[in-house]
Amino acid sequence: MTTITQGAVTITPDLVLGYSADRPTGATVHRLVNGGVAVTLAGTGLRSGTLSLFFKTAAAAAAAELALGVAGTFTLTEPGLAQVGMLFALGEGNLVRELDPATLTRWTLQVPFQEVAA
Repeated sequence: MTTITQGAVTITPDLVLGYSADRPTGATVHRLVNGGVAVTLAGTGLRSGTLSLFFKTAAAAAAAELALGVAGTFTLTEPGLAQVGMLFALGEGNLVRELDPATLTRWTLQVPFQEVAA
């Protein structure tokens, strides 16, 4: 079961519909006048991306959105998929809560994230 925690607050989505993350390479390519290149290497950065969370009820989705709207860091834990676990803060963008048009009762919440160092 996926959990997102911050202190005593725990968010438990019914399902994680998606997880998309990228990491900056840390490489900067400099094009030289003579046609060559020079590369500056800084190492890869931390993950950022979007979590897509599914909730069976409007109340659960609204509570998750409210809890994630608090400034601070959150811990994502997914026992069945340990590689997505992380400490994160909200990333740039918007929290997007959306009603499922097929059921008109289920909700999704798109959460932009920025991994932070533990």
